[in-house]
Amino acid sequence: MKKILLIWLLLGSLAGYSQTQDFNLLFNKAEEKYAEEEYISAFVYYDKAMEKAVRRTQQDSAYNKKEECRKLILQQQEDLHEALFDADSLLNVANSIIGAFYFYDGILALAYKDNKYGFIDKTGEAIIPYLYDEARPFDTYGLARVKRNRQDYLINKTHTEYLLSDGFGNLRKNTQAIDLRNKQLTDFPEMVIQSPRLNILLLSKNEIRRLPPTIDTLSNLKYLILSGNELKSLPSATGNLKNLLVLDVSDNQIRTLPPDIGNANSLIELNVRGNLLTSLPESLGSLKNLVSLQIGNNQLDTLPASLKNLTRLKSFHADDNQLNRFPPVVFS
Repeated sequence: MKKILLIWLLLGSLAGYSQTQDFNLLFNKAEEKYAEEEYISAFVYYDKAMEKAVRRTQQDSAYNKKEECRKLILQQQEDLHEALFDADSLLNVANSIIGAFYFYDGILALAYKDNKYGFIDKTGEAIIPYLYDEARPFDTYGLARVKRNRQDYLINKTHTEYLLSDGFGNLRKNTQAIDLRNKQLTDFPEMVIQSPRLNILLLSKNEIRRLPPTIDTLSNLKYLILSGNELKSLPSATGNLKNLLVLDVSDNQIRTLPPDIGNANSLIELNVRGNLLTSLPESLGSLKNLVSLQIGNNQLDTLPASLKNLTRLKSFHADDNQLNRFPPVVFS
């Protein structure tokens, strides 16, 4: 019994040490952004550090710095308001705004007004209204985490709100988005399959080795993010996800993609970077809505001729492979 207790205490201690390391990394990153006067980015990192705090002193420290950032963001808003009156031309106005905010995709920036968060364009106009008690900038997938009336959501660029659950404790039937990133999961959470309304599933930075063959049960899925796991393959049912817009399985151990992946013809972003792929299926050429294709850092020596059909591609990276030739569409 003493041995079991000792092991349990040791494991708990290791988990706490790991979480403290995570806190330190996030807090230090926040401090870097703060020193560079990138207060919105700093705010986000302090907020994430709070989630990893082990001790009350850590949580208080991150909270206090986050509140400092909040005040500085508000000051930037006031400075921006003055710039709109002082600028001699529309170009100067635009430059003043660009200097004050980080714009996602050159379009939307997190802004703060009257104790609420919203998102503005480069003219300073609120494109997504000031509705939210808490908010983070848009991420690389075009999603931003927000909170209003004590409820968390993910929103996209068109201000569609997806009801968010970030753990098993608050998982409900009407949940539309699940964020289980960096949870040390080794298995795909089967209860997720019981969420038929799910649109967004974020599972990156875990240790998941396989997906269930019934993944297509999630027929409403639009975002499936599995980067940084230990996947060896994808089930053939992945191709049946007809509403899927973004699939990110980068930095796994995948050797082949399912031949029917081309049936998921709503895809606009596909990221398989950092795997063990030696070939790609011809069916990729059927993904005619694809705007972004990332296949770098694999073991590819040829590409399917069907890629010439991907006429909407705007972003294509195939670096760190063994390729000698490319389909003409890539450079057309």
